[in-house]
Amino acid sequence: MKKIDIINNLVNEYGIPKAQAKTSVDLILKTLIDAIDAKDRIEIRGFGSFCSRYRKPRLGINPRNTKPINIKGRFTVFFKPSKNLKELVNNNIK
Repeated sequence: MKKIDIINNLVNEYGIPKAQAKTSVDLILKTLIDAIDAKDRIEIRGFGSFCSRYRKPRLGINPRNTKPINIKGRFTVFFKPSKNLKELVNNNIK
């Protein structure tokens, strides 16, 4: 699902004007991005939580020539799904 699909679902299910739905989705995404950038933890009950985690520098291997390379430390986004979301996904496996 893409961002435009979310916007179209809001328009079709709730009758919201498309411009207002786009603004709402953009505002929510901007708020999430700003919070993650500020190293805040975001928790959405029933969905999951987002946070940024620091990955330590480490030694890796270049897959092309198998030579060791140094990988710098960096922050990455981490998502932990809620128990409800995990159960929903696992119950739909047939």
